[in-house]
Amino acid sequence: MLQKQILKGEIAYMNNLTRRTDVSLEKIATAKESLDNKVKGMKLDQAVEQYARLVHAF
Repeated sequence: MLQKQILKGEIAYMNNLTRRTDVSLEKIATAKESLDNKVKGMKLDQAVEQYARLVHAF
């Protein structure tokens, strides 16, 4: 739950950056890369959690 809330905040920040004209493309690219890494991390955490539940079921 907390991860989803953090991602929502990151997405809002990313949307804000892309609308502003005073922000460099490098900063936007860095923010996008950071957001992509967090999304990948969250998906990995979910996969590990699902696998742990599957193994624990047996």
